[in-house]
Amino acid sequence: MLRLLFVSSILLNLLLAGCATPSENTAAGHLQGQPLSALIKRVGTPDNQTSAGSRETYIWEHSEPVVITRGGEETAFTRITVKKTCRLTAETEGTNVIDKIAMDGNYEVCAFYRNKM
Repeated sequence: MLRLLFVSSILLNLLLAGCATPSENTAAGHLQGQPLSALIKRVGTPDNQTSAGSRETYIWEHSEPVVITRGGEETAFTRITVKKTCRLTAETEGTNVIDKIAMDGNYEVCAFYRNKM
């Protein structure tokens, strides 16, 4: 039972820890209204692209393995590796000008894109 509680608390911490904050979207927001090529020059070629009519969505994803060590005086130390991700999306409508841009994911992993902005 104690082990189940421990694992549940780790999973809850991972879910709550470090989603992209408004500062991520502010960092990316200065590229809104800029040509898509300006974003590609900073972060590289998109990993995926989708279309819906004249609307184009460009997607970049970055993942990093993170080792988490938990434990204390009354429990054994446990190390687990989890994959944390960040997704950057940019949308255009009929032109190559970015009209919507957002970042979502783990705060630390989103630094990969944030530092390139």
